[in-house]
Amino acid sequence: VQTCALPISDDVNEVGDDHTFTVTANKIIAGVEYPADDGTIVTVTLTDANGAINDVSSDTCATGTVGGTCSVTFTSDTAGTVTGHAAANIAVLDEVFPVETDGQGSNSDDAVKTFVDARISITPDDTNEVGDDHTFTVSVEKNEGQGAGWVAADDGTLVTVSLTDSNGAASSVSSDTCATGTSGGSCSVTFSSNSAGTTVGHASANILSGGLDLFRETDGLAGNSGDATKIWVDAKI
Repeated sequence: VQTCALPISDDVNEVGDDHTFTVTANKIIAGVEYPADDGTIVTVTLTDANGAINDVSSDTCATGTVGGTCSVTFTSDTAGTVTGHAAANIAVLDEVFPVETDGQGSNSDDAVKTFVDARISITPDDTNEVGDDHTFTVSVEKNEGQGAGWVAADDGTLVTVSLTDSNGAASSVSSDTCATGTSGGSCSVTFSSNSAGTTVGHASANILSGGLDLFRETDGLAGNSGDATKIWVDAKI
């Protein structure tokens, strides 16, 4: 009797984080379980879905087990799922048994890794006359890797919007729905300045995606927008 187990199963990672599938290959002789012979080659096949693109950084299974185990480490920079399937020919006494992670007998099922993502944006850049109201609108989205793609973050997601004045501007906030939480994935901050200059809006949030709390900010990286800039102008005669 023989087994080939892939014990690390359904799990969730942030995009870009490494994940490791560990394969355990055993043989059973007279009711006693032993590790498969060292050097047993295991073929681990990774199948992407829902937008994931796996990138393998290490595969000790291709060179053979040690103490009955080996591993494959990989990541995906995009949300989606990666399914791991393991297969091996395990020597038991004078015979060789082909086994795979098909959920049959003592074999486990395949393992599924889900990669999740989130993003945030703030708009628009604009020019206003001093004293006029301007509104920065923030959009917060998540991708839980299950095929739905990018959708609005959960209602009530708190967003911190920081306004930084320069060149003489002195912003005054009249409304901030971001401080009480998003609705339909968006919120806004309305403000004005009675003096000319610039006001830069920076937004940040912890976004729940696939059960993970992902921090995102308007830094122009990895799908996030850059900050938004409001220019206040004046004239006199």
